[in-house]
Amino acid sequence: MNSPAPVAGPPPTEGLAPSRRWWIWLVLVVVAAGLVVAAWLLMKPDPRRSAPGAVSTAPKAGLTPPAPAAPGTLPDSAGGTTSAGAGAGAGAGAGAGARTDASADAGTAAVSAPGTPRYPIERVLGVESPIDPATANLDAAASDKALAAALGALGGREQWLRLVLPSDVVQRFVLTIDNLPSDSMSMQYRAVVAMPGSFVIERRDGEAAIAAQNARRYDAFVAFAAGIDARRLVSVYKRFYPLFQKSYRSIGYPEGHFNDRVVQVIDDLLSAPSPAGAVFLEQPRVLYVFAESSLERRSVGQRIMIRVGPEHAAKLKAKLREIRAVLTQGV
Repeated sequence: MNSPAPVAGPPPTEGLAPSRRWWIWLVLVVVAAGLVVAAWLLMKPDPRRSAPGAVSTAPKAGLTPPAPAAPGTLPDSAGGTTSAGAGAGAGAGAGAGARTDASADAGTAAVSAPGTPRYPIERVLGVESPIDPATANLDAAASDKALAAALGALGGREQWLRLVLPSDVVQRFVLTIDNLPSDSMSMQYRAVVAMPGSFVIERRDGEAAIAAQNARRYDAFVAFAAGIDARRLVSVYKRFYPLFQKSYRSIGYPEGHFNDRVVQVIDDLLSAPSPAGAVFLEQPRVLYVFAESSLERRSVGQRIMIRVGPEHAAKLKAKLREIRAVLTQGV
């Protein structure tokens, strides 16, 4: 008589040795503990997101222009576009918008630790030129009026009115300064009016180059800038500094110091090269760029210094050195 076939199923555990059952339970406990630890780590909040002093990654105020230009271009005074390189419009020399990279730093000024200014504004001009803390509470209209009166008192009131755009002066100035070391900028928030005329080129052996007469467009601006008394200008700047600092921090630098940024930008402008001879251009599309790649890679501010011509650049650099000396005295 045949024996019945065995029924399929899990093997019985009664016959397992006690030591083997112990290892099975140990493995199960270790696996369960590992799953609990992994779940805790995945759900644990990132402490960097709420750490005091963490740098915000939110877009800076005023970063979106009303009508974006094509890459590598700037809006011109007529509402078109102007190259951010060699052929940028006349107004690009002193006007700028908000740059899209808040971390782009240039110049030779040392960068201090967060919260510690490298060039404390309090030391500038000493007690003879006090800071007015109340200026931080001025709204845009009131600050425009107060600054217009203070700058007019320096002399050349009519020239100030002709060259400086009259509205949102503080924000325009802060954005202009902050964007000059960048590789591109928008003209939405430029600080000064567009220079007269159009970008002038000439042909040399069949190649495009910046024409010598192009520098004439900047004559009035450079003459006015060269004649400004550096100490008196810095005195006005120091008086209204709380307003500039407030605006600077509002555009994305919660721990930054605007005076440090000003010195950085001056150093970047002073580092602009002075090409000997003709500055040749290329026209890859509609707009001109510098034919020499080492020039085209320069910051917006340095490309402006090249476009104004060597004589104008020398005068502007001389004035910038005067201003820098005042801003950094006692440091």
